[in-house]
Amino acid sequence: MNIKYFNKRVVLHFLLAYCLGVQPLSAIGIATGPTLGLAGYYATFDAANAKSILVKNHALQLGWFAQLNLGLLYAKVIPLFVFDWHTISQRASQLNRITFPVAVGIPLFNFLRPHVGLIFCLPLSDSTNDPNESLIKKYKEKINSCFFGVGIECGKWLLDFDFEVLFSSIAKEKIGSGLIDGKASYRPKQFALKVGYNLL
Repeated sequence: MNIKYFNKRVVLHFLLAYCLGVQPLSAIGIATGPTLGLAGYYATFDAANAKSILVKNHALQLGWFAQLNLGLLYAKVIPLFVFDWHTISQRASQLNRITFPVAVGIPLFNFLRPHVGLIFCLPLSDSTNDPNESLIKKYKEKINSCFFGVGIECGKWLLDFDFEVLFSSIAKEKIGSGLIDGKASYRPKQFALKVGYNLL
């Protein structure tokens, strides 16, 4: 099969689906309101077999969203305080942070909102003396992420389901000291569900 011909067909099918599915947002303007989210954040390592990875901890997200509706596109920012149960050296406050997810998406079928975006992270200060502070600092330096997902609009309610992944891999030893194969790289990921309510 001719590759160029195949690529043209793929592009044409995509454009056709886009034209048929995309519907301009009925309300051009701004939507804003509170947001509550829950995430299965940063995989931990099974103590019985430190080479395996289990997603068994969660993070609570509290914040406020602002969405700019532009007809065939929309942009959204959601400043969030993230309370994370994941610990290094048994300290529960280490990964608490403020995040700034910024997304751009399109409206489909008048209720779906597929989107992509970036998450910029500001770890909260931690003044407690700890022998593993340098390890923790290196871990925090790499927790900016990218994400993709889909939103659902139900009247005033806005639901976002996202898959998030770090920009780059980090060594396992930066997640926890004493892990088997600690020099091996791992790229933390998470699923996140956020629910917002439009006050406008």
